[in-house]
Amino acid sequence: MKRLTRFISILLIPVIILFIIYLPRYADTELHRNRFTEWLSREEEAYSGSISIWHVVGFKPYIGSMGTFLKSRAKGVEKKHFGVYIDIEAITLEEAEKRMLDGEFPDAISFPAGFLGSESLRVFTSDEASDFDFLPDLSCGIQDSRLYALPYAASCEFIIYDPGKLDIADINTASVSGSMEEYKKNKVDCFIGDARTAGDLSRAAVAGKGRYFAAASVETETKLVQYLGIGKKCASVKIPYIIELFKSVFTEKAMTELCELGLFPFFAAEKYDYEQEYLLSAYERYRKGEVRFTSFSD
Repeated sequence: MKRLTRFISILLIPVIILFIIYLPRYADTELHRNRFTEWLSREEEAYSGSISIWHVVGFKPYIGSMGTFLKSRAKGVEKKHFGVYIDIEAITLEEAEKRMLDGEFPDAISFPAGFLGSESLRVFTSDEASDFDFLPDLSCGIQDSRLYALPYAASCEFIIYDPGKLDIADINTASVSGSMEEYKKNKVDCFIGDARTAGDLSRAAVAGKGRYFAAASVETETKLVQYLGIGKKCASVKIPYIIELFKSVFTEKAMTELCELGLFPFFAAEKYDYEQEYLLSAYERYRKGEVRFTSFSD
């Protein structure tokens, strides 16, 4: 025991020496800081308070959560603006509809295609819209020549099938029925499911609880599109912070993160990796313009 104590004491000697050397420097810096002056010197914000944003979940990514993705972007904006808090709440379609019927609506909203019409959203001004001119196509967020919503992520549905029993070229998509559970129980040899369904089936197969499968995207239009919009009654003083948040969603880093979730970003990332080949193939179809995206209000 004495040897162990002596050994630990020897190991602590360098730590103690470093502590003695650097503590005075750190203490001197801290003693001369005037935190009250630092607080006063902060640039005064035009707005101080909470900004409410709903993330209405219409579909889920292959893995992870779009709500978590948005919350990460919001934290970046909050760090830049003292006293500004962005409250992102992930809710179901049913809950959002109920709250809207009760007269509630957030300052801004992330919503799936077809959930909202232009009557609920504020039109982007020409200056605000120009901040997003770099996006390849905003047409699905435009109505009557005015921009109401920004498409930022999409997914698609796949034909999920047993390649040992079926050839994708021979599958008539119009007659495909069934579910993942039926496929796992060998009751059907193919079914239609979105990226999250394929992800769940893949993870089940790895755990020995699923069935081998292949997947292919064959649709020419997808309704699985997520949009960003601003509530019609949102206070004007909050708009700059919301626009800043929206812009952060379209950065290279953010777009790469969307790819990691198995989603199709609307601003092509320089590097995009997908866990599964069928996700990459589907994204390439989107990049080539082979898939049309449903308008925000359809």
